[in-house]
Formats: sequence, structure tokens, C-alpha cells
Amino acid sequence: MKLSDAVLIRKDPILLKQVRQMAPDFWWIEGWFPNVFFGQHVCSNAYLVKDDRNLVLIDNGRGPVMMEKLVSLIDAYAGQVDRLYMTLTQAHLDHAGNNEILDEHAIGETHFVLNERERPVLEFALDWVADFKAREPYYDWREDLSPILPLIPAIGKHSRELADMAVQNIVAMAYGGLVSKREQVEPLRMDECRDFTFGSVTVKGWPLGRLVLIPDCAHSPGHVSIYDPEFKIMIAGDVTIEINPVLMYSSVNGLIRYNGFYKTMAEEGYIEMAGDGHRSQSNWGQEVLARFPDDLRDKVREGDYIVGRDNCIRFFELFERFHRDQRDAVIAAHRNLGPAKVSDIAEAVRNRDEWGIRFMRATHSCLAAFPYPWRHLVCGILLEQGCRSAAADDGYPRFEPAETVTDEPRDTVPWRQDSPAA
Repeated sequence: MKLSDAVLIRKDPILLKQVRQMAPDFWWIEGWFPNVFFGQHVCSNAYLVKDDRNLVLIDNGRGPVMMEKLVSLIDAYAGQVDRLYMTLTQAHLDHAGNNEILDEHAIGETHFVLNERERPVLEFALDWVADFKAREPYYDWREDLSPILPLIPAIGKHSRELADMAVQNIVAMAYGGLVSKREQVEPLRMDECRDFTFGSVTVKGWPLGRLVLIPDCAHSPGHVSIYDPEFKIMIAGDVTIEINPVLMYSSVNGLIRYNGFYKTMAEEGYIEMAGDGHRSQSNWGQEVLARFPDDLRDKVREGDYIVGRDNCIRFFELFERFHRDQRDAVIAAHRNLGPAKVSDIAEAVRNRDEWGIRFMRATHSCLAAFPYPWRHLVCGILLEQGCRSAAADDGYPRFEPAETVTDEPRDTVPWRQDSPAA
């Protein structure tokens, strides 16, 4: 291929797209993660892997700059491969905003393979609104939108129905025009997963050539991480993103479990490089990390991707600790309060001193406009821990503290089947 190992182009004043080879024919394409979340264009990293006569595209980002770069990379392999497989670590708009790339490249045969549980998420506008609605029984979710839609809480105080209609219309206008390509999905069935064993770690997954697609279902209901055993590369998607849990259906226990799995795989020599959905020097480099206190500022997060066994161990250990601290802080705050509502527990949690909670506060300070997840963090953990609830006088339930701690991830698929996106 006549492509350099590092290509820099700037065709947009906001977006910088850097392309690098992590390993032979294993490409990393930089996305964009603005500090003013949703106030600017959001685009995930993407990855392109040549595997014998197949080409595998992992995520496709969002926007014309990423689309142009991906098409040029894919077309450079014309004549060297017979087919293109596109898969997604998740179907959120910043990872799946260029699904029409299936029609734009020069490779003949095309397949779109996706975890069956993630298929509804392709209808992102409906999926996002459904996630808001899932919070309705537990607290007034409209208040969480004040950083990005400041009028919604004010409207909601007069009429929740009018506020909800405004949110649905805004989301539909902003994201409803994205091309889902849902009809072209070849679903990967959970009951057809195989066991893959790497040292002491056994995971469920599907083979895609030499790659293994691992359904962690942690960041979103059908989220997958993708492992390349030949080059010992783990693409963790958004299992390692500083703003988790992003939505109500994110599983904190799942994030703990799979970061722990990947840490162990690195300790045992099975992971020597790691990439994720938004890691890059531009997005999480020195300028951003400089805002973190010294004990929260680990240089392993600064690079475009993680290189070396020891760095991979530190990287996954950091996120395992982050989410374990989140869970433990919620449980501890709840036990201190006794029976309490989600909003009261969230207020107690955000003032605690666990390392992971201070990490959350530091991350929040870097994002000028982001609906940070204090209340749905609490709500998701209470549900995942099976806490019993009883109605309170304002309609929102009080939860009893968890008697024991469970490590089992919560299955969020059942309630989503009633959503308009299902």
C-alpha cells in the first residue's frame, strides 16, 4: 500500500484526523471528542484491519472528514481483498454516524455484522429518548439536561408533557436523519457465542476471521470489545471511557468485570496493545489531563493508544478501579443514609472522597456542557444491586440499602423491548 504509517490531514477547522498503523494492516483512525459535549461534532475513533482476503471496519465515526478518510483507506485495498465486514463496538451516533459507507467503497462484497442486542440502538434518536423515559419512575430526568438544553427543566416545571415533546423534537431534528442501515444487519446471536480461553480468562464471543468479538454488553446493551490474538491488540470500544456510565442501560458491574478480564489478559501476556473509542493525544492529551489533580493524572491515558504489556495492565486496572469505586461509593452512601431516593443518594455520592468519585468530578470539570451521570449512575447501581423500593410522597420511590453486593451485570434488554426503538 502507498500509505505512510502516519498521515495528518486537516480539512475541517474542528476535526483533526490522524491515521496510524498499530500493526501491519491494522489501522487506527482518530476521531474527535470535544470538551463541549454535544455542543460540537462528536466522532469516535475507527479501526481498519486486513485479515487475509477480508477487510474489517470497526466503527465508522461520524461526519464527512472521517468518511473521506475511511473510504480512501478501504479503496486502497481494492484488488487485495474480496469482501468488507463492518462491525460496531456500539451503535451510538458517534460510532455509527457513517453507516452509509457500506455503499461508498470499492470493495465488492459487503457484510454488516452486529450484536443482536445492539440493533435497536441504531435508531439513536428513539433509543436516547427511550433511555430518558426509563428514568421517569425514579427522578425528574429533565433536570439533567440543563447543561445542554437549559430551557427543558424550566419548561418541565410547568408541563412535563410539553418538555418531553420538546426533547423528542430536538433529538429527532439533531439525530433522526442519520442512516441506520438497520435492514442490512446480519445479527450475531447471543445463543451462538462460543467460549474463548486466554490463559485464566474465558469469555463468550464470535469469531470474525482471526478476530474475536466479545459481547461485554457493558457500555450499551450490545456493546462488544474486539480482540486480535495475532497482534495481541484489544479494542475496548467505550468500556474504557472516562464518562461511563453514559446511559441508564450501562452496566457498572459489566464495566468492572470486563476491565478486570482485560487487565488479567494483559498480566498473562495476551494483550500488548489497546485502543478504544475516543483515546487520542488530541482528545485526552496533556492539555486535558493537566486539569486533573496529580493522583488522578496517569500518563497512560495520554496516548493515541496503549503500547506495552505493563501500560495495558495499568490502563485496564485504572478503569476497573474507577468503576469499582463508583459502585462502592453508591452502596456506602446509601447505607449511611438508610432508605432514600435516588436524588438524595446522588447528592451524597458526588461529595464523597473515593478516588473514583474524585476522578468523576475532575472529568466533569473538563466537559463544559455534558449531562453528567450522577443520578443515573446511582439509579443503575441500585437496580443492578436489586435494591427494594417503596413509593414516597412525591411519587419517586425510596430504595432500601443493598443487603449484599452482587458482581453480576444487570440485563437491560427486557425493559428496552418495550421502547419505540426495539
